[in-house]
Amino acid sequence: MKDNESIDAFMTQVMSVVTLLRQYGDDIDNKRVIEKVLRRLPKKFEPVVIPIEEFKYLSQMHIDKLIGSLIAYESRMSRYDEGCLEHAFKTQL
Repeated sequence: MKDNESIDAFMTQVMSVVTLLRQYGDDIDNKRVIEKVLRRLPKKFEPVVIPIEEFKYLSQMHIDKLIGSLIAYESRMSRYDEGCLEHAFKTQL
């Protein structure tokens, strides 16, 4: 994943590759996909990756739940961008 790439775009690419692999007969399980995704995330996602690796049972976790957690974290972090802070103090006339 690139630093400027969104989780949604990245996971769309990942899931298309996983779908192709499964169509060609590779029996790739969710745990393996989740482990690979967590390894490829940039450093800015470490605050959410570490608890997932430490406290979640990756073999029981579903990819959709992982995607939801990452998107929620990404949207929360985007609120702290300087542009968002400026918009928070603008008033409507």
